[in-house]
Amino acid sequence: GSENYAQLCEFQRDLIGKFWFVTFDIFKVTIRFCLYIFFISCYFANILLYITLGFDNLVQEDRQLIRIG
Repeated sequence: GSENYAQLCEFQRDLIGKFWFVTFDIFKVTIRFCLYIFFISCYFANILLYITLGFDNLVQEDRQLIRIG
């Protein structure tokens, strides 16, 4: 009767609570993962930018040297 119903309600509440907890955990991990990916990609993009800019500068300096020479 009513006891079983109360137990069922409690069980459902526990289940929903656990479900939310796990979902929230997955959500946190996913956000953290996305942030890591974002930062890493920004970092590599900056490195690539520095390399390409540095290469451009070197080429320009070479051209100037050739012009002077």
